[in-house]
Amino acid sequence: MLWQDLTITIVSIVLSLAMLPQLYHGYTQKKGHMHHATSIPTVLGLYVLCFVYFSLGLLFSTIVTFLTGTMWVLLLLQRVRYGDGVSCTKKVHSKVDISFSKEEQQKLEAVQSKVQELFATRTDKVHGFDHAERVAGYAALIASQEGSDVLMATLAGWLHDIGRAVEEHPEDFPTFDTKKTHHELSYELLQKWFREDEQFSILTDEEKIELLYDLRYHWNDEADDYASAYILRDADKIDGLGDIGLQRHHAHTKGNLKKAYMALRLRYEWLYHFKTDTAKRINEDLDLIRPFQEERTRLLKKEITSVEL
Repeated sequence: MLWQDLTITIVSIVLSLAMLPQLYHGYTQKKGHMHHATSIPTVLGLYVLCFVYFSLGLLFSTIVTFLTGTMWVLLLLQRVRYGDGVSCTKKVHSKVDISFSKEEQQKLEAVQSKVQELFATRTDKVHGFDHAERVAGYAALIASQEGSDVLMATLAGWLHDIGRAVEEHPEDFPTFDTKKTHHELSYELLQKWFREDEQFSILTDEEKIELLYDLRYHWNDEADDYASAYILRDADKIDGLGDIGLQRHHAHTKGNLKKAYMALRLRYEWLYHFKTDTAKRINEDLDLIRPFQEERTRLLKKEITSVEL
């Protein structure tokens, strides 16, 4: 049965090679791509096949199938160790239990729908709708714990990166100067919405001014005229850290080492600029810097080569 053994071995090797990218990305992104419901039956099935091949005297098939099963075990361990990459988000957002008045809910829905419309055809894996949704959730939690205005912090979270759509899709916004920072573009786009979109008439002038301030200065750790401003910055930092933050980091740097090192340094700087006790506690409880420490170690070790006289 030599030809059968070789055929099964070759097919098994091809299948094993196809799994290597999953293992690599799971390690670099700190994310378990394969669900337990898939990996556990597959591991059991492969080890049963090992026993069957061994009983039939198919030595090569036994060895390769055993190695394939072991690779599936590694995928399972990645899922156990890292989860699906959004565990941090679930842990934080599970603590959010906030109810808004009817008027507040109307304001929130007006902003949400506008942001959703903006990013519907302008997908952005780093700063798009999903990021805005998470930051709004973090901001709501922080504001509720700090005794601040939850609505304003939540609205700021939804709106803070709308300028990214202008930055990434300048052809859709010909009247904007896309050489400006995304903070300034967010500020200018929100100004335009307030002036031209009737649905924002539900907001008071004071609320509009506060939101414009929050967006324009969501990069500036000294801009604290409103609690919603520093709460927004804390919420934005949280989403830039942890497993989700590392995934966004990889999507943003795209293998550019210079960009990656600069972004890593920025994360360490963020740790010293959390303003609220709630954000500091979330960071400590979830050890949000850990994925970036591991990424920094990985990158630096790759740079080490032998030296010669």
